[in-house]
Amino acid sequence: MARRLRIQRLDVVYFVTNRCIDEMYLLRPGPAVNALILGCLTRAVAKHGIELMGFVFMGNHFHLLCRAPRMNLGEFMRDFQSWLATKLQQHWKTTSQIFGRRYSAVDLLDDATAFDKLIYLLANPCAADLVRDPRDYPGLSSLPYHLDDQPICGRWVAQEKLTRNLKRNKDYDPELAASYHSIQLTPLPALAPKSAEQRASTIAKTLASTCAALHKKRGKKSVLGARRLQRLDPRSRPKAPKFTPCPTCLSTQQAKKDAHKAHRQAVTESYYRARSHDRNPQRQGPAHYPVGTTPPGHQKCVAVAGSGTPTGAAGSGTPTGAADGGPPSWSRLQSRA
Repeated sequence: MARRLRIQRLDVVYFVTNRCIDEMYLLRPGPAVNALILGCLTRAVAKHGIELMGFVFMGNHFHLLCRAPRMNLGEFMRDFQSWLATKLQQHWKTTSQIFGRRYSAVDLLDDATAFDKLIYLLANPCAADLVRDPRDYPGLSSLPYHLDDQPICGRWVAQEKLTRNLKRNKDYDPELAASYHSIQLTPLPALAPKSAEQRASTIAKTLASTCAALHKKRGKKSVLGARRLQRLDPRSRPKAPKFTPCPTCLSTQQAKKDAHKAHRQAVTESYYRARSHDRNPQRQGPAHYPVGTTPPGHQKCVAVAGSGTPTGAAGSGTPTGAADGGPPSWSRLQSRA
């Protein structure tokens, strides 16, 4: 089955998810693993200018809520996941693969859907019957940073530099190979006009009602608990893992979903026309891939003209996709809807 074409946009909020290979608990919460994740996450966010709005790392998967104003979500996830996989392999003393598949990124098309997904990921430890209160979760979650409005600080250790210097000098200070990165959570667009206290109050109230509903639904069933959670075998997996289909977008408004579907179809058709032109040995002129896509053999997305970001398609005169009768703009499709 062919992979779905990735299409990026400047203003969209993404709900990003990925799982460990075979659903194993390789992200099991604990001080060491939490520090590794935080170091990789803060370094990748700072490097790529990602607007991080929320996150949670469960035992065998993670969720991120973010926006990529440089249209570089793929580059951010490439670095973050490769750094994290290397650190976890060293921590668990294994050479096996950490993530079994590529990440999924769902476009959230309105403020209400983005807020619902923020509450969903913050309440995930309760929904998974791990803890009664999400504040008791021993793993990494953005909840404390939403409530306290404090910066997120991570420690990154350059392992190659540390190993090289330790071979030369056994008394080498590991702190000399460490660097620290600090980032701040970006408020959701709907919450941005409010003060930090108002945002914290809104999130806390909605999360409390959500967790109360989950507790009522759980009934007399007990939760796993923080201590037992941290003692799980990282190479074990759930007895009956759940799999749900991943949509391309989510919205409370059908018109926006229809516009998104039409835009995606138009961009996909334009992309494959450009690829066919690129593969034609008798072609005249370069292929122009549509904005928001990554040309074959490239890692950078075709960016909006004048945004100051790389265009991705080598030799393409304009990154607008207009040379092959490119797709209609997102704003025009929304106005039609």
